Amino acid sequence: MFTRCWWMLVKWPVGVLAAALTMSVACGGGGIFNAASLGGNNPGDRANLQVIFINNTPFRAIFTYGTYDPLNKGFRPDARQFSADADPALRLERDSESEVITFTRCGRAFSLGGAELIDRLKDAGLTADLREEALQPGIAFSDKPLDDPGAGQATAGRAPEVVTEQGVEYPCGALLIYTLEVDPTQPSGFRVGLEVMP
Repeated sequence: MFTRCWWMLVKWPVGVLAAALTMSVACGGGGIFNAASLGGNNPGDRANLQVIFINNTPFRAIFTYGTYDPLNKGFRPDARQFSADADPALRLERDSESEVITFTRCGRAFSLGGAELIDRLKDAGLTADLREEALQPGIAFSDKPLDDPGAGQATAGRAPEVVTEQGVEYPCGALLIYTLEVDPTQPSGFRVGLEVMP
């Protein structure tokens, strides 16, 4: 920021927070703003984003995942779920791997069990076809069989939400590979790893 816009500093009184924040955005600075390109040939275009989930735990994983734009509430969030659904394609069972899942819009954030994504879905009225058991913050793990009432509950624990930022951690058009692991060193007992393939 300072290498490109140092000349603007001399025109502003020291300590003017609003001006400093405005300059950070105008100059493409980092900080709390993610002003990275959203991909595509034209400004604002969004490329595809692909995701794979690998569940290396001995438990079923239950969560909502998807893409949204924290800076633009007009950006329609796009989300899917893993739950205790009868359809195997909608479950992420123990020691299993999902198919490659394609999102046709690349938002500024990709979320696994994120509270903000869930709130955006509710605010936009996009939860009618989603399972309530997976509309909880974090990643739930269940050790119950599908015919058990607790099949969709966090009977084996819950990992905290994971939010990955576009431009900081992945580019649009990338393949994101998330790996769920048991990790006794973590407070939740679980760890979520990420590998990005541009």
